[in-house]
Amino acid sequence: METEGRKFILEFSKENLDAAFFELNSIQASFKDFRVLTIKGNIAIIMGNEESAKRSAFLRFVSTVICEADSPWEFSSCETPDGMFYVRIIGGTEQDKITEAQIGDIIGAKGRVNFHNPDFILRAIKVDIWYLAKLVYSQDIKEMEKRRSPLRPFFSPVSMHPRYAKFLVNSTMCIPGDTILDPFCGTGGILIEAGLMGLRAIGNDVSLSMVMGARLNCKFYGLSNVKITNLDVSDLFLEENVDGIATDFPYGRNSAVFTADGIDLYRNAFIKFHEFLKEGKRCSVVVSDLKSLDSAQGLFSPVKIIPVRQHKSLTRFYSVLVRR
Repeated sequence: METEGRKFILEFSKENLDAAFFELNSIQASFKDFRVLTIKGNIAIIMGNEESAKRSAFLRFVSTVICEADSPWEFSSCETPDGMFYVRIIGGTEQDKITEAQIGDIIGAKGRVNFHNPDFILRAIKVDIWYLAKLVYSQDIKEMEKRRSPLRPFFSPVSMHPRYAKFLVNSTMCIPGDTILDPFCGTGGILIEAGLMGLRAIGNDVSLSMVMGARLNCKFYGLSNVKITNLDVSDLFLEENVDGIATDFPYGRNSAVFTADGIDLYRNAFIKFHEFLKEGKRCSVVVSDLKSLDSAQGLFSPVKIIPVRQHKSLTRFYSVLVRR
């Protein structure tokens, strides 16, 4: 495992920190090229290759550590890069009694401060100690928002946000070149995120209109590594086992596939998932009722369950299972 190198500070959206840090640990376990040193609040400190960590759906900023100190007043010994910059304080409290301008003075910013066109941005970040770090990556939130269901050529009102679709893919621990399956692909949101991350994706849906729409959406994003079939999941056949399964079980008006004997259909689905998935690999599914996971007993072992509230009357459970 190659995890030596520079330290980086990762700042995450506070939307769902349980999901964010489970996802980060899943990425670490699959790529094995960085090590998580500290997690506190919405911040993680890692050592190694930050590029794989950037795959996280909830990541906001990545900064490379320049120096560490017990107090920001000790930043005077830090060597900053050449060029124009400005400073932002992250995580400090009133008790620290220091301003961004004061930190700038401490590190010798006179004549180098530029808020409009800086060469770089420094972030003074307090975790257990203080870090002076150079911002190297900001997630383009607008780019992800552009992939929301209503902005695709074909959409359904019941569709997962791209952030959670990306999280679901990452939670399977698949890496570029691996094959991932979504047996209930709907409009293709999970397939889109998987394809954009360099995975080979196989989708399936019992609804022909959904399949046609998902194909249109994948074509819109220029994805050639996605194949989509139109079959009942019980009739689905794969030539080779897959490295991961990520799917959102149908619910509400989209759950016509689950009739009075819905429990049997869940059981049949998990039997097929067990057949399709390589031993020891992960199956990440979203269900509206945790009792649905009883159908996976004996076939899969639970790894993590994260409840995500959709609205007052609906909570969905993002459930990561491993094939036995």
